[in-house]
Amino acid sequence: SLRLGRTMLAVAVTLLPLGTLGAWSDKPDVLSSNHTIRANAVGDHSKDVALMIMKGTRTASTFFCLELNKRGIHVSQEAMLDWDSDAQMLHVSPDEHMTPASRRAWIVESLKRPMPKTPLAIERACMNVNYDFLPRKKALGCLAADQLKSNACVPPYTDAKSCSDLHGCFQQTYYQRICFTDSSEPTVYGISFDFRATMSVADLSKVSWDEAVDRRVAVYQDIVKEVAPQRQLKVVAQARTNLARWAVSMSFHKAEWGEDDANCVVDSKVDVENQKEEQRKIFVKNPIAMFNDMAQDFLSQLKTVRRVDNAVCVFYEDLSRNVSLVVSNLVPGYHSTYVEAEEIKDYNVKKQHPNKVEDYISNSNEVEKALRKYPCFHKQFLSEDERAWTIPISKSDDGEIWIDETAECEPLDETMDLVTIDKYVELSLAASQAA
Repeated sequence: SLRLGRTMLAVAVTLLPLGTLGAWSDKPDVLSSNHTIRANAVGDHSKDVALMIMKGTRTASTFFCLELNKRGIHVSQEAMLDWDSDAQMLHVSPDEHMTPASRRAWIVESLKRPMPKTPLAIERACMNVNYDFLPRKKALGCLAADQLKSNACVPPYTDAKSCSDLHGCFQQTYYQRICFTDSSEPTVYGISFDFRATMSVADLSKVSWDEAVDRRVAVYQDIVKEVAPQRQLKVVAQARTNLARWAVSMSFHKAEWGEDDANCVVDSKVDVENQKEEQRKIFVKNPIAMFNDMAQDFLSQLKTVRRVDNAVCVFYEDLSRNVSLVVSNLVPGYHSTYVEAEEIKDYNVKKQHPNKVEDYISNSNEVEKALRKYPCFHKQFLSEDERAWTIPISKSDDGEIWIDETAECEPLDETMDLVTIDKYVELSLAASQAA
């Protein structure tokens, strides 16, 4: 087989020393909570590292954010989701938040300082909180939130007093029972969101899908242009490369949320409500379409994020094998104390389908036969290799990249060095043409 090498990104990152926890500002001579001038360049945050993670679905994003937060790297998880339901729960109107300008502003501010999960996350997390049940740290965070009721977190979200989350109490889940950064200011922070996140509800209701994508890309490009001169910005494409395992995961995910899947259904012979996850199976109606849909979705992510930046790729498979190495490669030179977070119980932070792919498909023999004409799909269906893979693509004369179902793919090498989107496409083309 073809051995593919990944060129390591040699990014020199200078991290600021950890200071005392106080008011967040880019202005000089800022006083901290103990009335001393901050140690990190007198309020200068230009050397802080900002992570803009544009993820795909079922790519271990919850797990990755949790592992970053445990290491003192403040990243708000799934930060563009559920804004409308937050407002509904709090009996407030979401209108001022659900505008393109407000959504853009939230991403920008989340790349400039540690922010909560959503604009209403602090209020939602602290609603009807039981202080006897929650640890004192969280109680203190909610007490602080009580003091902010008269100064709510509203667009454009530039008020650090009402919108910041310097303790790291509200960025992972709504009901996290710990604060990740109790006594230090994060110098690496950011935001994680789906690369298809809409800038407003009107994006999908009033324009075509392609036009909605163009609008979002333009917003993301503008965000990068604004933040890059102020922070050490890194755009990250978080994706999944094993199409077989990804397809299985997505099928169960759709079933759990009651979504239709044209290519497969949860096997009716299995009691979904009472069986363990490992015992559930899917019946695949159209194997080729199932694999092709996953490949197209992956390529769409690569193309969309590439229009924003030649981003660094973080793959599910590498996170599964050695998340600590991925973090150290993403933020070289960063050292922190690892925080155990047993209080956070989240089903999404464990590998949900660890067995062979065929163990989760009731008609696996039929699927295997159907895939024999498609070398990459067939290879991934049978393989137990846990490494990241290339994607089966070809390149037209005019430079357009497209999914080639007849193309080969190969596992990447063992090093798990991070690669840019351009480098990953180069490796994939090499594997496809080597057949």
